[in-house]
Amino acid sequence: MKTIRAVICDDEEKARRLLKHLLETTRFQVEVIAECSNLPDAVIAVNEFQPDVLFLDIEMPKYNGLQILEFYKEKELPCALVFVSAYNEFAMQAFRLSALDYLLKPATLELVEEVLEKVTQQEQQQQRERIENLKGQYDQSFNRIALPNSSGFQFVDVNTILYLEADGMYSTLFLEGKSPVLVSKPLVDFERLLSGNPLFFKVHRKYIINLNHMQRFTKSTYEIEMSNGASLPLSRHRKQEFEEELQNVIPGRA
Repeated sequence: MKTIRAVICDDEEKARRLLKHLLETTRFQVEVIAECSNLPDAVIAVNEFQPDVLFLDIEMPKYNGLQILEFYKEKELPCALVFVSAYNEFAMQAFRLSALDYLLKPATLELVEEVLEKVTQQEQQQQRERIENLKGQYDQSFNRIALPNSSGFQFVDVNTILYLEADGMYSTLFLEGKSPVLVSKPLVDFERLLSGNPLFFKVHRKYIINLNHMQRFTKSTYEIEMSNGASLPLSRHRKQEFEEELQNVIPGRA
């Protein structure tokens, strides 16, 4: 059996370790030849080592996994590509429609082996077209997130989220024109989920806000007024990054 040479790209060290362990535990012969924490380093590793497959996380800071085509322009990707995601079922539909391989976090040995089986048979032809299709489908999918509740899930358009507030291992989502929703997920989970959306910014350890729903920022008091009248604090160590983000995302608002 031919050895499958793999590169793993994920900004979370724990996730890289888990996936590497699973890959090396499968019935396939897999050699993890490089581990990277960001997309540019992954591109360098792919070009240098010419792996058979790249396992690429989508939710990463600065460059998300879907931006890989920006590094290859008109060239074909030199290896098979498997996206790794923690997103909900809506986003998973985007993968299926694009006929691209993916792993949903947390990965299991069974799922990894299913993907490796496909990788051994996959041709890289038209991979670019499938990725472009995925980007469009994925963006549409990401407009909604699934919030678990006692009876199942409540689906929410992210554009209607005013801000999120941490409450221990729970989070409260304040929504436009609706009652707040308490969800049994810590704020860090939503921070990771929304990291690819430039309109969401963590202003404080307890708060993530939607910049589109911000009404006013008072520099002297470090207070942010939201569209529902709520006044939220801005951490002093985040002030410079916050003002830069305002200029980038909403010119003239800083």
